[in-house]
Amino acid sequence: MMWDSTIPAVANQHTGMRPYQFTLATKQPFAPSAGEGRNRLLSRGDMYEVSEYSNTGGQVFGVEPNYAQMRFVPLAEGRFIDAQDVADRRRVVVLGSKAAALLFPGRPVIGENIIINDISFAVVGRVDPISHGNNDSDNQKLYIPISIMQELFAYKGDNVARDALTGIAYHPTTKGTAPNPSPPSTGDRPAAQLRSSLKDAFDEFDTIQEEKLVSTILTQWISFSAASAS
Repeated sequence: MMWDSTIPAVANQHTGMRPYQFTLATKQPFAPSAGEGRNRLLSRGDMYEVSEYSNTGGQVFGVEPNYAQMRFVPLAEGRFIDAQDVADRRRVVVLGSKAAALLFPGRPVIGENIIINDISFAVVGRVDPISHGNNDSDNQKLYIPISIMQELFAYKGDNVARDALTGIAYHPTTKGTAPNPSPPSTGDRPAAQLRSSLKDAFDEFDTIQEEKLVSTILTQWISFSAASAS
């Protein structure tokens, strides 16, 4: 996962410390060798959802269709966002398990409608529980097509691009290996030095490396425990 941040200072350049944003128009977000999967996303946590029965304030994610495979979003019923939803800017929504339970307590959800910030969306899917215990933020998420998210709920503010994204998720061509993304193309900007520095303008979270680190720690702990017991 990569999020936008600020461009580092570069000698003889006036762009240092400016915010750098991913947008729908960003060219070549990653080199072909970086990975075969990519998903652009826009999320907001300041939105309000209402059904006929209740209301909630879960985080809304505008996503592309392959998000469910890249980030493990197992469906309990219905379907996920598809390519036609994105192309036609359909007002459809997939509910996380807790969002569904809060909005439709003990009631069916597929085919029902909810209001997101005063705009009606048809419920087409419900997700199985993902997280457990008090850490259930994933279960409160709602997913809509990124195209309608951009149209209706785009980021606003000074120096914010109309098509700004929250970030980009990607995965490698070979399972279990961490890709090494190259910096996005900056179009016709001539400064090669600036282009090469843009990789440092992103915040990144690598779930593959995180899993390997946790696995190493657990293996060492088990070995230490076994040695102490003998």
